[in-house]
Amino acid sequence: MKRLEQIIAIIVLLLAVVIVLSTGELTIWDDFAPGSRFMAIIVAGASAVLALLLFREAKRRSTEDQVGWPEGRDRLRVMLLGVAVVAFVSMAAWTGFVVSVFAFVAITLYLILRRPLFPSLVAATITAGLIYSVFIAWLGIRLPTIFGF
Repeated sequence: MKRLEQIIAIIVLLLAVVIVLSTGELTIWDDFAPGSRFMAIIVAGASAVLALLLFREAKRRSTEDQVGWPEGRDRLRVMLLGVAVVAFVSMAAWTGFVVSVFAFVAITLYLILRRPLFPSLVAATITAGLIYSVFIAWLGIRLPTIFGF
């Protein structure tokens, strides 16, 4: 598990670099409010810090102290959540950020975490609505899409 944690840390660090490079054409600050790239830089920075901490911790930890991999249903949930995150990022390029957020929250709550359908849809609607209201309607920020699509 130690080697796997180090590999994951390196992948997260590389993804942080991809975020920074792929949002280069967006602005960090627009007149009175944060620009489209502002949150991407914060997410990339936080991801890089966490990746470096994970790498250091995995390297420091002894073999008896290893974190175990989830078993059974929990393993399936972890893998499905990874697939959902990749689908969310891929979907944002074609459907837009708000629709992708709605689908991600609804699918994660209902299919992966097995929550009831109605509350899952309500939570997804509220989340997407808040993102739209704050970032698009109120602040007028163009939410980023993947690789300029």
